[in-house]
Amino acid sequence: MKPMSRRTSFRIGALSTSALASGVTLAQSAQPEQAFEYASARFDNDTTCIVWPDGSVEKVATTIGRKDPGTADIRIWYLTVAMNLMARKGFQVVYIDNKDVVMSRSGTRPVREYAAVRFTGDNTSIVWPDGALERVLPAGTKKSYQPADIRMWFVTVAMSSMGRRGFRPVRLDRDMFWRMDTVDFWMEREVNG
Repeated sequence: MKPMSRRTSFRIGALSTSALASGVTLAQSAQPEQAFEYASARFDNDTTCIVWPDGSVEKVATTIGRKDPGTADIRIWYLTVAMNLMARKGFQVVYIDNKDVVMSRSGTRPVREYAAVRFTGDNTSIVWPDGALERVLPAGTKKSYQPADIRMWFVTVAMSSMGRRGFRPVRLDRDMFWRMDTVDFWMEREVNG
């Protein structure tokens, strides 16, 4: 058998190193790229609570220091406040329905804030991330929505008000507005770190 030349020996070494590096990459990709934690809230009037990943429970009204939603719909107010308490800890909404919110976080997601509105006629109010309220039609203002549909007028004006502050609707895989039905919806924005 002929001894290998230096050039052949170098090529075999380079191929071995390349194969070894590929093996390391394959082994690393078999592990999950990121882990997720979950937190949730269910609307239950002034006893609405957040369940954190470690199983601890936090009462929303106690944490925020108030339980009066003012002119806002009580369910929308509590869920929005709960969502923002979770969002401040890096959680993002993955599921929301009439009463429940489930949020998840990983180390790679940006922090978000949420604002919401529920159509309640002339008392329709936007709930901001800190729980503050803003009536869509300020008291004493002339009702300017005639002859347009009253619900669509309030929804459009509320969306525009949130949009001017950087909030936008989120879409699901079904390519629909995320949680916008006949009377209520939420919008989100990324918080600059």
